[in-house]
Amino acid sequence: MFPPHLPPPSSNLARHRQWQRMKVLLAASVLGLVAGISGASVMLGWIWPGYGGGDIWFGSYYRPGINRAQMEERIREDMESRVVTVYRGSPATRGVSYLRPENRIGEAIIISSDGWIAVYFPSFDGKFSSLSALSRDGQLYGFEKGLIDPYTGIAYLKVQGAQFRVVSFNEDIKPNDSVSVFENGLWRPRSISGAVLGTYGAAHLDSAPMLAYSIDGGVSPSTVVVNTEGRIMGVTKGRNLMIPSEYITRVLPSVLGQGKIAYRTLGVEGWFSAEQPILVNRQKIEGFFINKVRDPKSLLRKDDIITHINGRVVDAAGLWYTNSEEKARLQILRQGRVVEAEARIDEQL
Repeated sequence: MFPPHLPPPSSNLARHRQWQRMKVLLAASVLGLVAGISGASVMLGWIWPGYGGGDIWFGSYYRPGINRAQMEERIREDMESRVVTVYRGSPATRGVSYLRPENRIGEAIIISSDGWIAVYFPSFDGKFSSLSALSRDGQLYGFEKGLIDPYTGIAYLKVQGAQFRVVSFNEDIKPNDSVSVFENGLWRPRSISGAVLGTYGAAHLDSAPMLAYSIDGGVSPSTVVVNTEGRIMGVTKGRNLMIPSEYITRVLPSVLGQGKIAYRTLGVEGWFSAEQPILVNRQKIEGFFINKVRDPKSLLRKDDIITHINGRVVDAAGLWYTNSEEKARLQILRQGRVVEAEARIDEQL
């Protein structure tokens, strides 16, 4: 017998320590092998993006055997599977129904896998039972719900019982960007001319859209504008103007999550100085002029000019109305006096 706290006499301390070192070396070798394989895979993907069968890599690299025209064609084909055409009514005769060209409303983009679509349809009255959507593969769908955004004229419709592939958006829009307009099954090359303010009416909700983009070459209303990587830039309205995609993505959370359209707002209407210059004592003032206050309990008043919010100058480019806080610190110019106040930010149409 030997004491229980000691190893048996047959144990070899040198061999025991050698075995411990072997286990450490074995673990290090396995980890090194894994790291080497991972690094080699990354390097292969960087140098040869087509290695392993991928055709497109981050939207800009392509297999050497595919030229740019073929790549653009593949992107367009992929985009067409994410767009449907909306029609009003489908008359039938002797059991055969058809879709009249004059009843075509426009092209709609698919914004959720469960069937929500967005289409420029300013005259939509909320009645969707007579509307239908035709997909690129020839399937005709009905709708189960419909919403209208009165500020953009974009209707959001929910297709009945179907699963779709959704679009992706691009909000980085610059003058001279090359785009393609998809209209009635045809792709037309175009370019962005520049930004246009004040195209949605003079007085509007403080958080309502105010910016559009003009497109060279002419476009019809209710078409889809796509960049060279297959991302949605926006949808078109009248006068060769495009509603940028940012005005769709802003209301998506409320459309998809709550089934309604909501804007983050201080509850006032008016316009920015960039839309209509605001003058005080013959001096232009940067800010938002209030010509209507929706909430009678609000601290804001008609004819106030909101010049700062949370310490930032209020202008069209600042997008200050996207503030996610419940309250905002305001600096107001009221009858020639500077007034500071705290206002509540709510969600409302």
